[in-house]
Amino acid sequence: MKPRLLFCVLVSLGASVYAGPRSYQCEVLEVVRLDHSTGKQRVRANDALLGHRFAVDRTTGILVSDYLLIWGEDKPLVLARGSEENSFRVVWSARAGGKDGVHFATLKVEEFEKGDNKPFVYHSDSPTLAAGICK
Repeated sequence: MKPRLLFCVLVSLGASVYAGPRSYQCEVLEVVRLDHSTGKQRVRANDALLGHRFAVDRTTGILVSDYLLIWGEDKPLVLARGSEENSFRVVWSARAGGKDGVHFATLKVEEFEKGDNKPFVYHSDSPTLAAGICK
């Protein structure tokens, strides 16, 4: 993609992601990781992720983050925009190495919860789960 076109796309995406109720502003408050040695035990994971903030557009699923989804070709698919009765749900995917390789990630925000703070769970193709609050 040409640098000028890429710049225009990034500027417009950034503006739309931070546009009011159409987006969520989220913060990671808890991180857990499945222990590979036991398959059951959970241990505290990457402390660098704790306190991490990100934004996600409820219409497009575009994620603005300096840590999550670093594949470069992620393709969001909003499965549900969220309502007073249902969660917001989005999945991202990108090609990975190998014939049928794929990276994926999911985000569920419990939009139906009362109040401004909406709990979320984020999971990617690693054994790490991140949870926190979106507004």
